[in-house]
Order: sequence, then C-alpha cells, then structure tokens
Amino acid sequence: VRFLLEKGAKDLVVFDINPSTTLLNDVKDRVEVVRGDLGNFSHVLNVVKASRPKVIYHLGGMLSAPSAIVDHMKVWTADELMALTPAQRQAIFDENTSTDIGDIPPDMLATARENIEAHVAQRESEEAAGS
Repeated sequence: VRFLLEKGAKDLVVFDINPSTTLLNDVKDRVEVVRGDLGNFSHVLNVVKASRPKVIYHLGGMLSAPSAIVDHMKVWTADELMALTPAQRQAIFDENTSTDIGDIPPDMLATARENIEAHVAQRESEEAAGS
C-alpha cells in the first residue's frame, strides 16, 4: 500500500480480513479499508462490484491450480469473471487462493513486486503523456 501511494496511486481500496488498521495508521486517510475474507468468494465479488477497480494487486494468494479452467498467465477482468458461471468463478477463486503468505516462494513475491513497479511506471508514463 505504501509503495503504491509513494508512486502516486489514488483511490486505493485495501481488502483485508484483519479487523485492525494499526498497520495502516500512517496512511489510513489515503486508503479505503474494506473488511472481508479472501476465502469467501462473495466477499471478494462484492468488493470488486462496489469499487470497480481498474487494477487489482492480489497479494493474498498465489497461482497454483492444475485445473483446466485456470490459465496461470491469465489476468481476469471483472467482465470476464461475470460472464462465467458461478461454479467456474468459484473454481478459479478456489484454485488461486493461498491462506498463508509463507507458502508463496520468495521469487514469486519478488516477481509480483517487479510487475507492480512496471505497471506503476507505465501508468505514470501514460498520465504524463496525457498531461
């Protein structure tokens, strides 16, 4: 969250099961915190519907599904997810969720950070070109 704010991100919505905002005290006036359980598909779907994000940084799980429906390199848009049946959406959700960040290999976390940095740099470049 702090990294994205430092890079100029606005309108951040943080989705977390943790009822305490202590870790975000220094930035709580710059983000919206929505309580929910990443393991509950309805919670996730509701926050996506309500916030209509342009980008989702999913840091609460990892891709590990062998399922035929899940493309490991696929980034699903809200419209694509809504076009699937509820069972298909649930399968994608279930197959792509980890409940322990310790299960995620450090190189995967490093790659996620690099991807975030590249995305933020691209957005900054696009915004600067549009100014």
